[in-house]
Amino acid sequence: MAKKEIDWKHYATLDVLCLYDLIHLSLGIHPEEPLKKLSPELDLKWTNRNLMCLGAIKTKELKNHTHIKGIDIFSPPAKAYHVLIDDFVRFALKWKWKLPDEFPRKNQVFENEYEACPFCHYKTNLIKIQGEAIKKFWADFDFTKPETEPKSAVIIDWIMTEHGVSDRIASAIATIIRPDRLNRGIKKQKKPLTD
Repeated sequence: MAKKEIDWKHYATLDVLCLYDLIHLSLGIHPEEPLKKLSPELDLKWTNRNLMCLGAIKTKELKNHTHIKGIDIFSPPAKAYHVLIDDFVRFALKWKWKLPDEFPRKNQVFENEYEACPFCHYKTNLIKIQGEAIKKFWADFDFTKPETEPKSAVIIDWIMTEHGVSDRIASAIATIIRPDRLNRGIKKQKKPLTD
């Protein structure tokens, strides 16, 4: 029997899918492929991913969407639990699972997103620029040594030159990435009063 082709375009139109299908797809296997037909290596990967996902459902790291009509309450857990595809992708990338390039990603969830922006559910070019500017200008800043503070004009110029954004956007990024303590200014030591 020939391997069934995955219709990635179909899955790209969906927002929610059952864990069973998501785990199959994450391994590049068609969801209709029976588990007993998997190689021992794929079966082990499938089982590990299934257990991790079920644990994430229990701890609410993955939100269960079983209110969808047509779900048989007597199905195995992996078929009964439905999650947002993008939530599954973020969870998979957090655990460094290799996903097929065709795996559906609605909101630009990509491989290096989790490290670059762990609090975002998406990645934009401006978020990427912010991350690069923080690494370049603020990584070595020491609050006890004001001379290590980068000048805003230098940051703005670098953002405009390296990334081709407008002065207004570069200024906004420079302001956003500036540590809060500095926005109030570094308090200088007062000289003791002498008689």
